[in-house]
Amino acid sequence: MSLKRILVLCFLLSLGGNGASAADFDVMREQVAALGRLTAPPAVYPADGFASDGTLKPLFFEALPWKGNPTRVFAWLGVPSAHNGKLPAIVLVHGGGGTAYKEWVRRWNDRGFAAVSIAVEGQTDERDPQGPRGASWKRHAWAGPARTQIYGDSAEPLADQWMFHAVADTVLAHSLLRSLPDVDRDKVGLMGISWGGVIVSTVIGIDDRFAFDCRAAAHRKA
Repeated sequence: MSLKRILVLCFLLSLGGNGASAADFDVMREQVAALGRLTAPPAVYPADGFASDGTLKPLFFEALPWKGNPTRVFAWLGVPSAHNGKLPAIVLVHGGGGTAYKEWVRRWNDRGFAAVSIAVEGQTDERDPQGPRGASWKRHAWAGPARTQIYGDSAEPLADQWMFHAVADTVLAHSLLRSLPDVDRDKVGLMGISWGGVIVSTVIGIDDRFAFDCRAAAHRKA
């Protein structure tokens, strides 16, 4: 069995596929494999109400439907203004309780990378003072699923589960970056922190176009 098939199998088992019949499992495996074929750049829309910050641009891009409704992903995109030739680039995926951080994009821009930081729970980077947690963010009108504890939505159909959409969002962000004229499509990487690291570990088994990846754990201070 190939490494890619093993990773897809692990992904399905983590999402509750261990109780499926062989026929159901084949269908779900094809659903997961199809995420790796999201290679066309998604449609991009302006993020009204969010101001650009120098070379950093807020935007929405089109994602997969969720429960029959269209969805979009909020993101910050940055391309260094001064450069010679095409740039390396990176997709940035936040951890639990996080969002699309423009500061993260700026750090990679300062090192000569184009970068996109995405919000994978249907949120923006605007804090919600009425939210259940101090680090919660406002959801937008085109939101897909949000994370429910640790695979808490695994009883839902595969295409309605949060991790399925988080993986799709990441692949689509990669396709968006690769479409930019200033980006070297053979030098695009992927980085995730905490839950973002879990997403990265899954995506690299589905989307084989990435040149490199890096993952980091989140640590809480005592």
